[in-house]
Amino acid sequence: MKLLSNNDSLTREEYLKECSLSSLKPEDVFTSASITAAYLNSCEVSEVRLVGSDGFKRELEQAGIKVEGGSDHSPFEDVPLDIDLFNNYPANEGVQAVVVGTDPGFTYSKMCLASLYV
Repeated sequence: MKLLSNNDSLTREEYLKECSLSSLKPEDVFTSASITAAYLNSCEVSEVRLVGSDGFKRELEQAGIKVEGGSDHSPFEDVPLDIDLFNNYPANEGVQAVVVGTDPGFTYSKMCLASLYV
């Protein structure tokens, strides 16, 4: 049996624990995050900018992908993002892709920063 889910907020291991599915192994679980990680690895993408949940970030990191951003990352929490801050933001040149999933702390600033890499 396989389990497929579009829920990216949990890793495969966390999904099995949360749902009490001890009969399955993590390799039997496919989430939008795990499939994204597998696809990025097949494209040899090693670093991404994430607008998404902590579970998505953990799944990408478990797949060996370096992650910038995530639900906990907002460098402009205390200061409103204006055009000068945006234009002078030091974008990470190592980022090869932007990954977007469910982000409970989504902000306009996160979207703007992700757009630097598109």
